[in-house]
Amino acid sequence: MGKNGIGKSRLLSSIAQIGIVSEDYSKVIAVSTSPFDKFPNPRNRSSNTAKANYRYVGMRSEGIYQSSNSVSLISSAAKGLLEKLSVENGAHNLTAVFDALNFRPVADFILKPGYLKGSRNAYDTSRVEGTSLAIELRRLEREHSIEVDERYFELLENLHYGRLLEVLEAMVTVNKILTTRKAIELSADFSRSTLTIGEYQAGRSIILAVLILLEVGLMRLMDITLEKVGFGPLSLKKASSGEQCLLVLILGIAGHINDNSLVLIDEPEISLHPRWQEEFMELLISSFASYQDCQFIIATHSPQIIARLRGRGCYIASLSRGELYDAEEFHDKSADFQLAELFDAPGIMNEYISRLAFNLLAKVKHSKEVTVSSQTDLSRLLQFKDQLEESDPVKELIASVAMLCEHYASN
Repeated sequence: MGKNGIGKSRLLSSIAQIGIVSEDYSKVIAVSTSPFDKFPNPRNRSSNTAKANYRYVGMRSEGIYQSSNSVSLISSAAKGLLEKLSVENGAHNLTAVFDALNFRPVADFILKPGYLKGSRNAYDTSRVEGTSLAIELRRLEREHSIEVDERYFELLENLHYGRLLEVLEAMVTVNKILTTRKAIELSADFSRSTLTIGEYQAGRSIILAVLILLEVGLMRLMDITLEKVGFGPLSLKKASSGEQCLLVLILGIAGHINDNSLVLIDEPEISLHPRWQEEFMELLISSFASYQDCQFIIATHSPQIIARLRGRGCYIASLSRGELYDAEEFHDKSADFQLAELFDAPGIMNEYISRLAFNLLAKVKHSKEVTVSSQTDLSRLLQFKDQLEESDPVKELIASVAMLCEHYASN
């Protein structure tokens, strides 16, 4: 934690970059619900493929069309959930995550291929004539009646040939399950590790095809519908910004995490109500308690999040002070305590500082002397005094306590 501009987000980005190139972690997972995060690009620009051990959950969209921030955020989480289902042994702990969130372990994914040609104009591949892409596009049209929107030709041209063949094969696989609305509706049951389309079970090849098209930006996620216990179906797209951010953040991590993962979370408090900020750490810990040897590094401004951090191996690093603290020192302490003792931003009429001042006032008046302990308390109050606004009554209170201490110290 630290003040704005001190470099929290840049530090997380640097840690991510080091983790990506090292072999210390099975996964490096970067998570942000801010459109201004500084995490590395999740794709290798030269090959248009994802970096092997790096996963990004956030608002940056892929493809030639910019999605809304909320859709991009939901889409990045969806990839991880589908990726879990694509693992052949079905080994994942998503049920525990859904239980922690108070949702049933099911989800409906609505996806739409963005690459299909929509107009009635004649199909024209002349712009890429003489290339291997033109040959493959004509084969796709001739053998499978798939016409690719010309606006995606450049994206396809930038793929290396092996990746291009994977993408075209994925188009063929997806084409077999498209509805008349040119959309795909997938129903996932994470307790059974199954994915269905209507009444039919979707094989691993379909999941992989969808993931390939999502990864290169040729398919768009339209929505995810979850089932909240005691409430019923909930569209993530229509959820409040706070609920959306909390669900996507937790589910996004859940979709990618393995044992020995490094998870980097940038300012999770964005859009979260203070009550949800208080519950965030407990939710995070309970959701991923079954994983081994994972490290979580969180950049935050939230006293509520810090107050709920506890346990062996939990620490708070203040970039402003260059200090490392045991989280137990701040566990269950008030927001005013956190703001004064950790954030160096006590605000107006800070109750924690007021209580310190009144306690010292009462102690000195009762003993009629200034002990070493009292002098230490006064020094701390005077440090706080410099951080208070001139109009703050607490500043005047501290001045009165200082005068009283000076009076008894001189007698």
